[in-house]
Amino acid sequence: MNNNYFNYIQPTKWIKLRRTDKLADANNIKSLNKYSDIIHNSAKFYKDNLEGKQIDYVYKEKNEVKILPVIFKKENFSHLTGINFGFSNAENKFETLLNGNNTTPLIIETGKITFRKLKALKKLPDILKPTSTTLTNLKAVKQAQSIGFSKGIKNEDNDLLLALHNFKPEFYQPRSLLNIKNSNEYSNVPANTILGIFQESNDQVTYLDENNKERKIVVGRGAGAIALNHEYIKTPQDALSLASVLNKSISAYATKEKKRTINIENIDDLGRQLNHEKAVPNRKRAAKTVALRKRFGQERE
Repeated sequence: MNNNYFNYIQPTKWIKLRRTDKLADANNIKSLNKYSDIIHNSAKFYKDNLEGKQIDYVYKEKNEVKILPVIFKKENFSHLTGINFGFSNAENKFETLLNGNNTTPLIIETGKITFRKLKALKKLPDILKPTSTTLTNLKAVKQAQSIGFSKGIKNEDNDLLLALHNFKPEFYQPRSLLNIKNSNEYSNVPANTILGIFQESNDQVTYLDENNKERKIVVGRGAGAIALNHEYIKTPQDALSLASVLNKSISAYATKEKKRTINIENIDDLGRQLNHEKAVPNRKRAAKTVALRKRFGQERE
């Protein structure tokens, strides 16, 4: 018997369902188990390549080379499958999709949506292929998040786009990397073409502290290439040029965000300094001081 199979679990208490959900019956479970290998392999791919990572899509739009950063979270994966579980947190849901053998009732989407998603799930690796339609699909999902998925996704014949329905990774605002209006560079690249896909990460240095324990300190942020579009990024020089522009942008953006965070944290104190006001005392310390004063006063009496 396949160890990744799902079990039919009879509900013993009420489960809140969305209007588009239903509890899977024994026949549904039997049909789902035909896709058990696809679900397992896709979950493993997601865990190894996407989960918890920030992926940067570098693409051409009009006269600019832009970056679309996307963070893929563990809880996003179940939306790709159309399968959910009652009484389970994100961690348990993911592990059950990865390994099967659920111990709680299984929930699927009404109609044939779950099974259409499962048929498309094997295309998940396309999300890291610059020559696929990933960018168009992700942009459609991003747009659909703001206007509603029923309006945002119109082409249900697109399998991968259907699989991305209700998939809600964390999108960042696209940023400009390079203005190519007055340059011939990338002039032959069609609009919305992905030039490269990169993974962002912190650059860390490990050192030993005074207690001889290993510590890590973040010294910067950068990105490594996952895949390049070799139709347009043809030489090592092309690749280095694109990576250099991206890493400079990431470094500048990280520095800007760090300064912004510091400014937000210090803005109240700064405002008081400008207005020559006294800093607000620590509330716990103030309460303790009042209590001690009361106690001291009672003892004196």
